[in-house]
Amino acid sequence: MPCRRTTSILILVVLVAASACGSSSPPSNHAGGDPTIIPTSVANNPDLRSSVALSGCALAPGGWEASGTAGNQAKTVARYTITVFFTTGDATVEGFGSTKVDISPGKRADWRVRARFPADPTTTCVLRGVG
Repeated sequence: MPCRRTTSILILVVLVAASACGSSSPPSNHAGGDPTIIPTSVANNPDLRSSVALSGCALAPGGWEASGTAGNQAKTVARYTITVFFTTGDATVEGFGSTKVDISPGKRADWRVRARFPADPTTTCVLRGVG
């Protein structure tokens, strides 16, 4: 029995170690179409999100582009990380991208996120998070 228990514990340790070797989130300004690298956790602060608007979603060379504006009503510079998911008409994520925008107090700024992927004609841009 001690050998069987040791083997079971060893297998459990190997499985836990293997699961800890997952990939990290892609760097900022990353854009991609490989669904195996779509982030599962995206910073999203509701207070910041209310200051960001997605107003454009269009075909771009090699993929798709989302655009919009962000505002800053605070008394200090605001830095937003804006993440957009590009989905098919059936809500399948086919790409994503993110960008960082610094905005002076009381000002607004335009932002754009472009991703390269074989775009479906029904592609939709989804504001996934603002952090």
